[in-house]
Amino acid sequence: MHIKILKNFLFFTFMFLLLNFLNTSYAKKIPYLHLKIRLILISDSTIIGSLSTKLIPHKNFNFSYQHLKIKKIKLHRRYIKSSLLKNLSVKRKTTLYITFKKHINYEIFPVNVFSNFFPLPKEPFTYEIIFKVPKNKKVFILIPSEKVKILKKRYYTVYIFKNPHPVINPCLIMTKIRPKSLSFNYENLRVKFYYLPYNKNFFEKIKIFWEKIIKNWQILNNLGEKSYLFKNIFVFLDNSFKDELNFANILLLNSAILNKPEKFLHYLTEKKFKSAFFLKDEEDLLIEGLIDYFIDYKLSQDKKAFRKKLLIFNKDKAKAFFYVFEIVQKIGEKRFLQNLKVFYKKNFLTPQKFETFVKSLKNFYPEKLKNFPDFSKFKKISIEAQVNSVKKTLSKYIIKFTLKTDANRSLRISLKIDCNNMEYPYKITLSNSTQKIQLFSKEEPKGIYIDPDYFLWRKISPKEIPISIAHLFQKPGILVYSSEDFPIYREVINFFKDLGYKSFNSKQNTLNQAFQNIIYFGKSPFPWILNSSEEGFYFKVIPNPYNNKGLIGFIMSSSMEETKNAVKLLPDLIDYCEMIVKSGNIIFKRLDQPINGIYIPVKRSFYIMDSNNYLSLEDLVYQLIDNQIILLGENKEDASSYTEFYQKFLNKFLRINSNFIIAVDLDPAIQTYLDKYLKSEITLEDVFKFLDSKYLDIKVDTLKEILKWAKNNNIKVISIGVDSKLLQMVLEKGLLNLSKKEMLKLPEMDLFNPSYKNYLFKKFQNSPIYKNFIFENFYQAQILKRESLAEHITKLLNKFKNIQIIIFTDEEKVKYPWGIGISLKKRNINNFKTIILNSQTKLNSNLADYLIGGEKLSPTN
Repeated sequence: MHIKILKNFLFFTFMFLLLNFLNTSYAKKIPYLHLKIRLILISDSTIIGSLSTKLIPHKNFNFSYQHLKIKKIKLHRRYIKSSLLKNLSVKRKTTLYITFKKHINYEIFPVNVFSNFFPLPKEPFTYEIIFKVPKNKKVFILIPSEKVKILKKRYYTVYIFKNPHPVINPCLIMTKIRPKSLSFNYENLRVKFYYLPYNKNFFEKIKIFWEKIIKNWQILNNLGEKSYLFKNIFVFLDNSFKDELNFANILLLNSAILNKPEKFLHYLTEKKFKSAFFLKDEEDLLIEGLIDYFIDYKLSQDKKAFRKKLLIFNKDKAKAFFYVFEIVQKIGEKRFLQNLKVFYKKNFLTPQKFETFVKSLKNFYPEKLKNFPDFSKFKKISIEAQVNSVKKTLSKYIIKFTLKTDANRSLRISLKIDCNNMEYPYKITLSNSTQKIQLFSKEEPKGIYIDPDYFLWRKISPKEIPISIAHLFQKPGILVYSSEDFPIYREVINFFKDLGYKSFNSKQNTLNQAFQNIIYFGKSPFPWILNSSEEGFYFKVIPNPYNNKGLIGFIMSSSMEETKNAVKLLPDLIDYCEMIVKSGNIIFKRLDQPINGIYIPVKRSFYIMDSNNYLSLEDLVYQLIDNQIILLGENKEDASSYTEFYQKFLNKFLRINSNFIIAVDLDPAIQTYLDKYLKSEITLEDVFKFLDSKYLDIKVDTLKEILKWAKNNNIKVISIGVDSKLLQMVLEKGLLNLSKKEMLKLPEMDLFNPSYKNYLFKKFQNSPIYKNFIFENFYQAQILKRESLAEHITKLLNKFKNIQIIIFTDEEKVKYPWGIGISLKKRNINNFKTIILNSQTKLNSNLADYLIGGEKLSPTN
């Protein structure tokens, strides 16, 4: 039994010495300055001190003395000027002695952090600091160090801080309230948490937090050796902090970190590497890429979303991450980590750039990393594609297309062929800037997705970018609010001002809507976009219809307290495009879902034009945001099918605004059956049993598609056409022969329009449906259709004041100059846009605002 105990003792003694060797032996390679510093707090606002050290011969030293008053500098036996501290060198070992004064104020914040509290060498150094504080001063002192000792003397409290391992940039922390602390030991590291007593429940929260940390500790150990420059790491938590990692031996973190253990592991790993190689903040982006990959990425729940988000929002971090990502893909994760371990051990406590490690990998794996660029030459690539042909055989479809890229390296690219019922995945190696590709599918292909999983550091197309609050954080813009509303929104206004936003004074200026990002508080120029509730905090973002590079945000809050509670949650909700918070609880949040990957259609079934240009579907939808009424009129004689357009148009519209209704040009009597269909009480076929297709102004296929879409997406459909019985009476006997009761059903009508009458006469002569009627009755019936529709739209607007309305009718009622537009303007309704669906006409500004054509164009990117 005694022999076993002795063996265990010898084993643990050996391991302790070995770890000590790992932590100290490399330090002997480079001689470091050792500073002896004496500090005394002589008043609430002043520290006086001295520094002494022995300078190493034939080295240049640079001491920073910013925010210090230098009193005397003695080099060996002579006094020198302070300017010489910027470039100091000696031929033999010489003593440097400096006295100085620093003004402080430790009563501004609960926790006060001071840097440069003594003349600070730019190079790594070890130190011994003795700090005397008069006993009558109620202040707690902390200089995070490997060894800390506190002595109680007669007149002073004496703090002794020692750091035998070299560091850069220690800090001084002073608090009027003595903080509480909680320590954890794990493997060869001691982590000590500090927090002020007023932070309730922190003791339990930190313990739970630590349990989550050690579950993933192995990830930290995988990166390099288990050895650290420090044996102790201090963590000071407070709600007032912004996360700060630049000081030696300590992490100053906002207490919100207790909900983000993976972020703490990131910080700890960053501290491990940057202290081991003496890297200053942002000095080596590749270290960030390494940590992002092996900590944040490995611990992320949705890795595809992680990659895509980096590509969209963070150019520098994305470059470093994808550089590491591509190397790992080429040589394998196990080999990467093994080589990293050797590099860490070999270069511990040696100033080192991480790109040196990458060069060593290239030497070890010349074939796998052949022609792989240095980090400085690692380019974000662009990819273009052109579908050349689609050929159908007995058993499959053959798709031939060309890929083009400006990459300076070979790429492994993932592709997916999009078909109606399934997708066909492929992976190809792209070795040339232009390469012809041939793929196969069993079904007819609709399009091809390129890099749908975001494995490449590449340029993102606008169609791939989600609408989200995060975009408002990227480019500061304008805040629009009234002085009366300012108290309610003060917290969130200040939040955005801290990001660089400027206030807009609506009383003095006219707002230029073309600003990239605009945030409205308490009101909206497009009230039909909002789904806000009366209570709580509501936030929504939409594309800026006046600037395709920006967003418009809308914030509405019922009280100052609701605003204050919601602002605390904002940083964690930036991925969403819409949210409602009540009493600090998220009761609703919505993610935008754009396409994933570069989408190349095999063929287009429709095109979109305004009066001058071809538009994308996104452009069309964004331009319609500021219009409460959208009128779509399809040419009933056009053989083209617009089913795909209607599906995509309504889906894109729903991305921006769910606060809309669909109105169809049908007899209001059919409303009962529409409601039953939308509630799944009857079938679509049942609805059409009650429709007289003879006088139907919407194509049957179109109407079916719209109703099916509305049912699947829970959107209300309202029939707003003419009363079919009244229309039949007018066709048969004219307006003058209607009864008084029937006349009361008529809308306001203007029958004097000679040019329109001439236009209708030509149509009347060519119409087989109306040839048995009198032309005058036919003319009156057409006016009735148009004016009834306009009258019902007016009533609809009175009923739904803050809802967007998409109206489906026929081309004749939409196009200028005889369409419904003139009837709406007579009723003071001007906020509408018109869209014609007709591939047989050419658009000009006299017909409609937009034209949708059904011609099938050749494949283009």
